[in-house]
Amino acid sequence: MKISLKDVEHVAGLARLNLTEEETEKFSRQLSDVLENIEKLNELKPERTGPGTGSTILRELLREDSEGPVPYEGDLMANAPEKDKGHFTVPKII
Repeated sequence: MKISLKDVEHVAGLARLNLTEEETEKFSRQLSDVLENIEKLNELKPERTGPGTGSTILRELLREDSEGPVPYEGDLMANAPEKDKGHFTVPKII
């Protein structure tokens, strides 16, 4: 799809932009290129994809939550400035 110079001048007028003749020609070419790329994308037929198809990858990476000892608890607690019975202790803030 070709964007005419008149269309660019009209939009520039609505936006209250003062474009030079060179800028008008440049924007006309750039906008025409963008619309041509969109037309190419519209030609694609994404038959195998649907809404939410990318979310299955995340489900495969996650594990179920379970209670149990933390294998690296000692490493975590070694960095704690204050601790009590395997928990971090922080000052009370009201």
